[in-house]
Amino acid sequence: MEGHGEIGRLRDLIRLSHDPLFMKTASLRQLLVVSLCVIFKDILPTYRIRLPTEEELHQRVKKETKRLWRYEEILLRHYEIYTVLLRTILKNIAKKQMSKKLRLVYDQDWTKSEFVSALKCACMLFENNPLFNYAKYLLNAFVPFLQRSNSSKVRLIIFNCLRSIYASDVTGEATLMVCQAVHRVARNAKYRIRPDLARVIAGISIKEVFNPDNASQNSKKDRKLVSRKERKKDKLLAKFEKDQAETKASKSHEERLKMNTEILKEILFVYFTILKTTQDSDLLSAVLAGLSTYAHVINVEYVENLLQLMSSFVENPKTSLEDGLHAVHTALTILNSSTAASVLRIDPTRFSNHLYALLGRMGGVTMCLNIPTNAESNRPYSKLLHYSWARTPAALAAQTLTQREKLLKSSGEADDKGQSQATSIRLMSTTNIERFVDVILSCLDMLLISHRREVSITRVLAFVKRLSSLSLVVSNTACLASMLISLWKFLSLFPKCEVLFDSETEIGGVYDPEALDPEVARPASASLWELQFLRNHESPLVSLN
Repeated sequence: MEGHGEIGRLRDLIRLSHDPLFMKTASLRQLLVVSLCVIFKDILPTYRIRLPTEEELHQRVKKETKRLWRYEEILLRHYEIYTVLLRTILKNIAKKQMSKKLRLVYDQDWTKSEFVSALKCACMLFENNPLFNYAKYLLNAFVPFLQRSNSSKVRLIIFNCLRSIYASDVTGEATLMVCQAVHRVARNAKYRIRPDLARVIAGISIKEVFNPDNASQNSKKDRKLVSRKERKKDKLLAKFEKDQAETKASKSHEERLKMNTEILKEILFVYFTILKTTQDSDLLSAVLAGLSTYAHVINVEYVENLLQLMSSFVENPKTSLEDGLHAVHTALTILNSSTAASVLRIDPTRFSNHLYALLGRMGGVTMCLNIPTNAESNRPYSKLLHYSWARTPAALAAQTLTQREKLLKSSGEADDKGQSQATSIRLMSTTNIERFVDVILSCLDMLLISHRREVSITRVLAFVKRLSSLSLVVSNTACLASMLISLWKFLSLFPKCEVLFDSETEIGGVYDPEALDPEVARPASASLWELQFLRNHESPLVSLN
């Protein structure tokens, strides 16, 4: 099939797809679809075919050029027929748009295995040639099944295909096509989508986006340094370089940044709309996890709106540990970016306090956020619960009374609906803690190391103690070792942390491990007894001997 003269054999295979007798047998149909996919994968060129115009056809050209035009025309015509066949099996094309021969194919009863084979073929061809002719039709044929299909196997095939596209895409055009297709599916579903559809556009490698302010400043600066004659010369040179770049199918750095900006706009539009409209906890978790990966490149115009959304998640007592952790990570990443920090002056205290409370709940130190639920808000002592961080006798008495009522209620009415609302906060298992160790350590680095000249030593001591307590509930050796390395880093950067190795001295009172605010926990009176416990760890990677 490599030679141009063998293109006639491809024509014979294409004709079989229109043969009613041949297409009646399911095994033959499936074999034909897979065989054509393998053939097209091998013979399709890496460039996009542009058929000659009428004017070009009447020009005198070499015989080799005419032979190439003829070959490309036949190849493109047969490939179009094959893509229509795949879209027919996937039910992505209207019956009115087909030829009479293909309408017989449309009415066939395609089996599940044939459907999966056609889906794999469409994904394979798009992955192999994402910028070739009719690639967009294939993409729009299989992306909706991320939302429509109930089969995890089908969604995994599409997910892996798109992930492979992100990794191999150099220009960003294919990635933008995918994001636009996902946005189209989400819009048609009124943004009530599956979490898999939100996850598929997360984690795209975007390290930098286009900044028009910097570009205009650089262009004005360069414009002042050259004369009119040199400017005209540079203009001609730029036009020549542009034509040369197009022939080599290469993109400049600025064009890639503009492409990244368009990709990010598509992603953020989907994510922001979901955050404002949905109440699905699984979908929110996927969106927050995706946002945390793009927080470093989010434009300033979105920052204020996004921080308000993150703040609402943090303040909501029903927010799960996982969602709260991603919300804090997203907010801290935005606040640590140079662009946002130079424009906005926002105090990250509320996010750091929430992170402190999350670490306490993960480590089993604090089991609740001490925030009254709707059922408790009408009681006379409910307002005192908001001040339980102060550890006053009245607040402690109200907290004890609340816990006692919960125990009595749970023992008498185990299946009561009110009890399910009162315990709506979801706890995170040990495996999930290990899964989010990287996010936890990243938050601590942004909070303590990036602001080490501004953060108070009391807050540093409190977070070091919380991280030490959290290390006892992590069983994975690699995760535990990374936590201890971060702990050693904090102890080295903040010499005043040596007070945590003194177990006999109390500074300002007794350490309060259940406090939700690190500034009032009196961490200087605590001690890192957990490190002594880890000296006898079974793994030499963790043992401190």
